[in-house]
Amino acid sequence: MAKAIIICGSTGSGKTSLCKYVCSKHESIQIFCKSTTRPRRKEEYDGIDYNFIDVDSFNSMNISNAFVHVKVGDYNNYLYGINGNRGQSPIFILTLRLFLFILVLLCRELPV
Repeated sequence: MAKAIIICGSTGSGKTSLCKYVCSKHESIQIFCKSTTRPRRKEEYDGIDYNFIDVDSFNSMNISNAFVHVKVGDYNNYLYGINGNRGQSPIFILTLRLFLFILVLLCRELPV
């Protein structure tokens, strides 16, 4: 059975940097990849930092229940989804702002 490590913190607190460091030291740990419709930033990698997809693909995934949580972003109304597909790794890291983590727990149990 897979295990989850959830890193909570405010925006810009270093959650992603911590996750990348842990993953670089432990090959069995994988970052739980989220999807978004926002443009990729130059320092980000598709499929690692986020799955960067278009709105139609996002909506199709949402209709088919591919996400365990969906959020309309605070900036330019970009869409964000936490993917339910975890891949093959036995241990996953998911980064969330604390408020979002509480909402996910109240709405749906994470599939780990």
